[in-house]
Amino acid sequence: MEITTATGFLASLLLINCTIAFWLLRLVPIENNRFQRNSLRYFSAYFLYSVIGHLGYAARPFVPLELSVAITNGFILVSVYCIVFALLWRYKQEINFNTPLVLFHIGLFTGAQTTLSFLYPEYDILRLALIYINVTAVLLYALSLFSRFRKKNSQTGRLLSIATLVAALNVLSIPISYLATSSSVMFLNIMLVSQNAITFLMFAAIMFTLFNDSLLTLKSSSSIDPVSGVYNQKYFIEQANKFLSAAERHQFPISIILCDIENFLTIKKQGGQQASDELIKRVAEVLKHEMRQEDFIARFSSEVFVLLLPQTRENGAELIAERIELEISNLPIDTIDCSEPIVVKTGVTSITQFTDIQSSITEVQNKLFASRSN
Repeated sequence: MEITTATGFLASLLLINCTIAFWLLRLVPIENNRFQRNSLRYFSAYFLYSVIGHLGYAARPFVPLELSVAITNGFILVSVYCIVFALLWRYKQEINFNTPLVLFHIGLFTGAQTTLSFLYPEYDILRLALIYINVTAVLLYALSLFSRFRKKNSQTGRLLSIATLVAALNVLSIPISYLATSSSVMFLNIMLVSQNAITFLMFAAIMFTLFNDSLLTLKSSSSIDPVSGVYNQKYFIEQANKFLSAAERHQFPISIILCDIENFLTIKKQGGQQASDELIKRVAEVLKHEMRQEDFIARFSSEVFVLLLPQTRENGAELIAERIELEISNLPIDTIDCSEPIVVKTGVTSITQFTDIQSSITEVQNKLFASRSN
């Protein structure tokens, strides 16, 4: 009865893993994002290698025991390492892993299990204990990535970490079952149940993160200017009014810098659309370099950028504006394909009337026009 149950669990694992691997590889649309792309590849590899490992176990009546043990143990451990690599890519961490050490671990573990099956084929519980210890160790390492990168990850990254935590807890429950039954076949049954649970858990987490990423991408595309990579005018107006409400409520200073590229149209006429786009990108890079974490930047029109500076008085904003003008004037023009240096004028104002952001921007624009007239 116990062996029949194990066979049923094994068959369901093979079917589920094959289906999920095919889904991830073929049916899920992947954004043009190498971190997400590589993360999904490793998650797909997890399901595929799990299939190979369990096929090795299913083939045990038809092949030498040592070969079955080598395939099963080697590929199961490789599949768990794929979770580690997938999480690293998911957290947008370049793979900086000690690959020789990983290969040594997999080789040593597989060799030890194969040797045990050759010398002591009747000690199956020892082999089960070894695979349990090694798989759990790698899963716990995957879990440690959460604490290491918790400041850098996203909501979706945290969800994958929680899934890994539950998977690790699920695996940790296996020894309790053996202590309660002292049956190696029951131990195997519960390990297979655990694998099924982990498979469903990881798949659900991956699907949710893909869905959430799609929503975030959709939201980002509606608020980001595609050329400069900073926020667009509509999103700036929405968020700036929230800043103004907070400034009025807590009585902290807030300033605005308007940055106008005076010879934008001339450069566009000389170098075309490509030159003007490159100019916008370079100016945006300077502005992002100058801004603090709490500042807010947007492309307000074709040649105008706006910076919102919380906790900044007008004299402080003027110093920032001077630095911006200097940095932009020193930008190399050879890569922009124009024959004249970039000319930028800035206007600064400190907001005192917390009505709406548009009136404050109009005030800065008037200052800019006045400075040009002078």
